[in-house]
Amino acid sequence: MLVAITLLFAALVATAHYFRVELSDNLFGFDFAIVNILAVLGGVVLAVAWFIWLWFASDWGFFLSRALPFLLLVAVIAGLVCYRPVLTGGMGVGRWVPRFWRERELTRVETVSPVTIDAGDRFAFPGFLGPRRDGVVGDPKCDLSRILDARRLWKKPVGEAWSGFAASSGFAWTMQQDGAEEMVICVEIETGDLRWTYAHSRRHDDSLGGVGPRSTPTLDGERVFAQGANGLLVCLDATDGELVWEQDIGRLTGVPLEQGNTSQGVSYQQEQFNVAWGRACSPLVVDDLIVVAGGGPRGGEQFSLIAFDKKTGEERWRGGEEPIGYSSPVRFDLLGQSQIVIVNEASVTGHDPKSGATLWQFAWPGNSDGGANTSQPVLIGENQMLVSKGYGMGAELVEINRGDDGKYSTKTIWKNPRVLKTKLTSPVVRDGYAYALSDGILECVRVATGERVWKNGRYGHGQLLLVGDYLLIQGENNFMTSVEATPDGFREMPHVETVAGVCWNTLCVYNDKVLVRSDVEAACFQLPLLESAIPDQPTAPSDEPDDKGNGEGP
Repeated sequence: MLVAITLLFAALVATAHYFRVELSDNLFGFDFAIVNILAVLGGVVLAVAWFIWLWFASDWGFFLSRALPFLLLVAVIAGLVCYRPVLTGGMGVGRWVPRFWRERELTRVETVSPVTIDAGDRFAFPGFLGPRRDGVVGDPKCDLSRILDARRLWKKPVGEAWSGFAASSGFAWTMQQDGAEEMVICVEIETGDLRWTYAHSRRHDDSLGGVGPRSTPTLDGERVFAQGANGLLVCLDATDGELVWEQDIGRLTGVPLEQGNTSQGVSYQQEQFNVAWGRACSPLVVDDLIVVAGGGPRGGEQFSLIAFDKKTGEERWRGGEEPIGYSSPVRFDLLGQSQIVIVNEASVTGHDPKSGATLWQFAWPGNSDGGANTSQPVLIGENQMLVSKGYGMGAELVEINRGDDGKYSTKTIWKNPRVLKTKLTSPVVRDGYAYALSDGILECVRVATGERVWKNGRYGHGQLLLVGDYLLIQGENNFMTSVEATPDGFREMPHVETVAGVCWNTLCVYNDKVLVRSDVEAACFQLPLLESAIPDQPTAPSDEPDDKGNGEGP
């Protein structure tokens, strides 16, 4: 009987994986991570059942009925003592790391080499998801149809973090964790060499989300803004890493800080508030302001957004009363008015950039320690908003209108739990079609109706950008590829091996280069140029006689 149950269980798990897409669709957007979690729990139950049978009921002799179960029990206990589970992640699948493993020491810059920033750099990728925070590279120079010809310029270790890169003027900025300190670093794009490092004493570490900062730095002229996982916001001189000002968002919003110890025995500060997996908000520049998600203690006063003077760090306003989620604010021109839009823990809100006042709001259910809101909203036309998430929610298209009295209202155009089930990434839109990693599989959806056009390719919870006619995709597990952004079908290019580790970090495209990173490594790839982007070459002198017959070239 136990053998039959074990075989049936294995068959059910294999079938669930094989028919993953069909099951997810027929079960109204069922989150496939639950299948993985149930498989693990079922496996544990079966293992215990086999252990009991071998110990008490087996007729296979002393070794099988006594010694083997005892040895297995000792092995399990030893494994739990020596290893700990981390990084459950979006698919409900984790990994094990040594409990006594020490993080490697990272290189720091002792002598700063200041960089020069060209404010007019037209290739600049100033931060999270690009210039407009929509995941679109507007004027691509690289030919993603030839991604197999990508040339790796460098690959180097980095400290743990889920930060992406900001890039300009041949340099790039990102964040990392180094023991008890969060760091912002500046590297040369061509070589990966460090030009400067900045560090402050903060550390976030949780078993589900891992170690380190979650947000991507934001570049604005010669200033770079970065927020750590515990809410310490810093403004640095982007040329040399000198601190200009800092603000502690947790302290400002009344969130208590607790002292603890890491495995290295150093003190750290861990924020105990509703975003249990750490602050993931990348700072947003709006005119003379820098805007981040607010927050507040559970059961206490909440603020959706906080704005600071970007030159001095002085607080300018607080807006909204919604608990925060894991998305970043974005600026939209909506119905002819500039607005700041943010996906909160359980809602989406639009705010006046001058005062922070809430202009409109619609419900988008979530829980920041469970069914988290992480994905960015996408503006469709002048007054529609596309939002998406996993955890059985799917996607919704919402229309925002304004009456003659100036008051806003919202209404749902469509809602579909079967499509755009994003978790750690966001949709991109091209010519009326949305493309996203839906439960780890690339999907194309018609925006006007919410109807799926096609779904194919398994990339896990990686990242993607829209670069011209192609989607540039970094898979969760160590490879990069491109897929033609067309509703006509799934057309994938060959895969290119990139970096080790878990690739949840957003991509960065700078001119003909792609910066990728994971929680342990970063790399830069140079892509072939589009023919239209190849500069004209000067014509070589001719050996043929010219019209005058003097043998000189034109």
